[in-house]
Amino acid sequence: MERFDIHKWKPTECRNVAAIEAALRKFNVIGKKIISLRAIGAAANLEDWEYDENFVKIVEHKQCKKTTMLPLRAILNEPVIFTFEDSSTLEILSKGEGKLLMASNQIPHGIKDGINSSNFNSEMFFRTIKGCSLTGKVSERTSEEHSYYFTTETVVYGFYLSKDRIKQKFHAAVSCVPKYFHTEFVLSLNKNNSKPGNSCIKIPAMEYINASLNLEQVIIYEGKMMGGYFDIYPINRKGKHEYPPLGKYEIYKDLINIDDIDINCYLTYFLEKYFDEDYDYGEMRMENSKGFYPYLEFNLYSYYTMRKMIADMRLYADMLENDFDNPALDSLKTYFYYQNERKTANEKQEKIKQHTSLAIDFYRRLSARLEAMMKNAPDYEFICFFGP
Repeated sequence: MERFDIHKWKPTECRNVAAIEAALRKFNVIGKKIISLRAIGAAANLEDWEYDENFVKIVEHKQCKKTTMLPLRAILNEPVIFTFEDSSTLEILSKGEGKLLMASNQIPHGIKDGINSSNFNSEMFFRTIKGCSLTGKVSERTSEEHSYYFTTETVVYGFYLSKDRIKQKFHAAVSCVPKYFHTEFVLSLNKNNSKPGNSCIKIPAMEYINASLNLEQVIIYEGKMMGGYFDIYPINRKGKHEYPPLGKYEIYKDLINIDDIDINCYLTYFLEKYFDEDYDYGEMRMENSKGFYPYLEFNLYSYYTMRKMIADMRLYADMLENDFDNPALDSLKTYFYYQNERKTANEKQEKIKQHTSLAIDFYRRLSARLEAMMKNAPDYEFICFFGP
C-alpha cells in the first residue's frame, strides 16, 4: 500500500496570517463546502490516551459515562487534508518554527498512512466540520512557556469557518522552541472567538473510542518533540553550525524523533552492533564515553554503515515473521524485555511475543524513512542518534 512521502510533497511555507490567507486565495478554496477532513498517519492522543486523565480512568475501568465529554482535538504529525464539494483539497501541516506548510491537490485520495499507519477514523472523528466553509479569515495568537532550560513559543492559527450562518473557528496550533524544530500539530474545533482550550467543542468520550482503530505501533515523529525522545538526523563535518557542541559539524533539517523507550527496546541491539569504536569524535563526546551511549551524546553512523544496519533490520524483520525460533534472533529478543526484570522463561517468551509484531512493522517503516533521509541529503556523511 502506498504511503505518504514527505520528501515528495511540495507545499507552500507560510509564516504569518497574511501568507496563510494568501495561500487560501491561491488554492481557491474559500467558500467551498468541506465534505471531509482526513488525517495522514497517527494521532498521538489516540495512541497513548495520555493527554486526558479523565479518559485514562475511563479506559482503565472499561466504563464510559454518557455525560463524559472530551475536547474535539487531535495531535498530529503528518498532513491533514480538507476535501471540498468539487473534489479539490487543501493540505496542511506544521513543521515547527511557527510555520504552516500548505498545499492543494497533491496527496492522492486513497493515501491514509504516512511514516506511521493511520490509527483513527479521522473523517468520523471530525465529522462536525462537514458542511462548513473556510471564510478566508485567519487569526493568530502567540504564547510563551518558560522553563529552566528554554522558552517554548506556541503560535496558534485560527481558521474561521461558517456553516448555515453559524461561525466557528478551526485551530491549528504550532509549537516551536527557538533553534529547534519542535512539532506538535494540534487540531481543535472551537466556538467563534474562543482561545484554544477555552469553549472548545467537546464530544462524548465514546466517540474517541469509536473513532480509534485500536492499532498499536511504534510512533516515528516527523520533527522535534520535547521530552524523552531521540533526535535522528543527517550530520556533516563540513561548514559551521551555531550549536557550540557541534563545532564544525552541520545538521541537515530533516529530523525525526523516536521515544527513548522504543529505542531501548527495538534499536539498541543494532546501534550497539554497528557503532564505530574507532571514529574520532574529538570534543563532541565526553572523554570517558565509550560505545553507543543513549543519553545526551552524539552517536554517528556513516551512510555506508547505516545501509548495512538497514539491511540487517529488514533481515531480522523477515526472520521474526517467518523463522521466529531461529537462534540468530536470540540476542535481539533479549532487548524486548528489561534484562533486569525477574521473569520466568515462560514470562520472557510471552513478553517477546508481545513485541514481535511491533518490531517487524517498526523495522520496515524506519528502514524506509532512513533510506529516504539519506537519499534526500546526499552530500552528508552520517546519521546521528542523539538521546534525551
